[in-house]
Amino acid sequence: MLVALGPSAPDGDAVGHLKKAADPSAIEAGHLLYVPCLRAAVHAAGAIDPVDGWLPGRCLSAIAVAAAALVVAGAARRVAPRTGGTAGLLFAGCAAVFGAGSTVESYGITLLAIAIVASASLRALDGSAVAAGIGGAAAGVAAGLHVGVAPLLVLPVAAALIGERRSLARAALAATAGAAVFLAPLVAVAVARSLDAAGTFALVRSADHGLPGFEGPWLVLSLPFGVARAIVDCPFPWEHPLSFALRIGPALVVLAAGAGVLARGARRAPEPARLLLVAGALPLAAIAVAYYASEPERWVVCLPLAVPIAAAGANARSLVVFGVALLALHVATVAIPGAVDPRPRERARAMSERLETRELVVSPGHGVDEIVGFFERVEPERLLLAYEAGRLRSAGDAVLDEMATRVRAAIADGRPVRVVRVFEDDGDARGWKDLKRIFGIEREQVIERLEVIGVRRPPAGAAFARVEPRALTGSSGSKAGSSR
Repeated sequence: MLVALGPSAPDGDAVGHLKKAADPSAIEAGHLLYVPCLRAAVHAAGAIDPVDGWLPGRCLSAIAVAAAALVVAGAARRVAPRTGGTAGLLFAGCAAVFGAGSTVESYGITLLAIAIVASASLRALDGSAVAAGIGGAAAGVAAGLHVGVAPLLVLPVAAALIGERRSLARAALAATAGAAVFLAPLVAVAVARSLDAAGTFALVRSADHGLPGFEGPWLVLSLPFGVARAIVDCPFPWEHPLSFALRIGPALVVLAAGAGVLARGARRAPEPARLLLVAGALPLAAIAVAYYASEPERWVVCLPLAVPIAAAGANARSLVVFGVALLALHVATVAIPGAVDPRPRERARAMSERLETRELVVSPGHGVDEIVGFFERVEPERLLLAYEAGRLRSAGDAVLDEMATRVRAAIADGRPVRVVRVFEDDGDARGWKDLKRIFGIEREQVIERLEVIGVRRPPAGAAFARVEPRALTGSSGSKAGSSR
């Protein structure tokens, strides 16, 4: 079901992962282990390019999330023997979990690794050295899949130290296993690329894409909103105002009910298990607060630790009803509409009309512009302004100057320049929101700079503006592609 009800088109993150999986030398700083896992799955399916890898990549995520649900249920049984078996359904019904299992993203397989960490750490409380070692290794894998969950490395160590039979030896085993698995791919990349300490640090630092994610005064709203979105899908108000108005109420009601169940479960859960799971979830929550608290992906990593506690706060029937209701709601309102919606693919194809590999494509990023050329199997040079601002770790004029330099260089080299999601207001604030909030760059500033270079507005209804090299060599004209 996860594969069948996946989105009709990949997002920019999925396209990026698939392209790296198709390149044997490519890595992702924040996901050093995920790209090799995706590459193995894609190659096992016989896929030869990113488009062919779209289906096997989604299958990998779906299998991982299904397995994670089973492991979470097993962990929950150790906390709440009578109700824990139904916790897997509650976990699978959460919107962010379903989403992680239906697209090409690191979160699906990361959730499986986190679930194994939680389950093994709970077993390690009973004094199992094998469980401590497995928990440490799984924590290293989880951190390698997604560096944002690196604090989990201490969870199996803590289990060995606070369990019934405390053991420094088991704690050392868990710490060694975790550190070895986590650091091995980083050391391998550093050696293969001859990186010194500064270069290795720069590689690790690049995992945040240069985007400071703390949401400041808005945190009082974005934090509960992000947690609620991890359970019940709800768009930002500037993305789909009507959908937001219809969904925000139920999302907050579910959040309040879930918080009550979690609080009751925290009181009922056995002391060592409760302390362990809360101690593991708090650092992940702190990272979520510091880095885009309104995004459900930041909170979904807490669910394998929170759901076993929640299982102790309700009876089995309530958990089943709640899980089924969440699952049905997500399938009916998000998954099915997203699976049959042809608009993302149609818009990307319109923007890709007559696209050439030698073109420079300028766009804000974080939207459908990131999959321009994907289905056509054409890979142009891209200038995604939100990511470029993050790479430069700068704001305002530096980003605009870099854009102007790149555009002029492409024209000087005799290459066309295509501008998408800049002149036309498609109602999609993605990319522009980050450019404005973080870097102080307005859409009007980008348009003004492009017009100074000589890029003219396309006709109304056009999907992109396209500048031929000759247009700027003799005049300031431009050609605009149609949206047909």
